[in-house]
Parts: sequence; C-alpha cells; structure tokens
Amino acid sequence: MYRMLMTAVAANGIVFGLANLFVPDLLLSILGGAVDALGRIIFQTLGGTILGYGAVAWFVRDLDEGPMRRGVIAGVTISFAAIAAVVGIATASGLLNALAWAVVAIHAAVAIGLLVDLLRPAGPAVTTG
Repeated sequence: MYRMLMTAVAANGIVFGLANLFVPDLLLSILGGAVDALGRIIFQTLGGTILGYGAVAWFVRDLDEGPMRRGVIAGVTISFAAIAAVVGIATASGLLNALAWAVVAIHAAVAIGLLVDLLRPAGPAVTTG
C-alpha cells in the first residue's frame, strides 16, 4: 500500500505542483477562484513545495519499513491533511467552486491511506547477515 500511495503523492506533486508553479491563474479559475499578484507568488511558492514533495515521494516509494519511512509518511500525511482541510474550508465558504471538492477528496484519501499505513503495527525487523 505504501508504494501505491507514494506513487499517488508523486503524481499529485507533478500535476498540482507544476500547475501551481506555472499556471496558477488558470488552475484557480478552473476551481472558481482568483488571486492578486502577491497571492500568485504565494501560490507559485506552494507549487514548488508540492513539486518537491512529489520528487521526494517518487524517490522513497521503495523505502523499507523503519523510522525513516515512518517519518516520510508522517510528514506527507500532515501536509496532505492540511491541504485537504484548507481547501475544504475555502470551498465550504464559497471561495472555490464545487470542483475543488475533488482536490479535497484526493488529498484526504491519500492522507487517510498514509495514516492507516503509519498506524499499523510494524513488521518484524529484517536483519541481514
């Protein structure tokens, strides 16, 4: 499950990261929002961050069970849950249109999947020798 979720995070990072970074006005107009010059810069900064998460997720998608993997899962879970919450609040308050609920659903589903993976008991330690 971890590998599939990290692949989803990587795909999300590519799609949303590049869209936020290079065409923030178009992305926001599709979601029914608008932004001023400062908001555009912040949105582009967020795009760079999401793109970075996508790259990290891609390169750690085969990470073995252990503290490093749990740390990656915790960080991405917090990020995706926060994005789902903020976009959900913006959508519920009318700042974005109903299509933004899809963004909420994508981020919430991945966050929940990662949380399930994080909370499941760790398997036995693998030793090599």
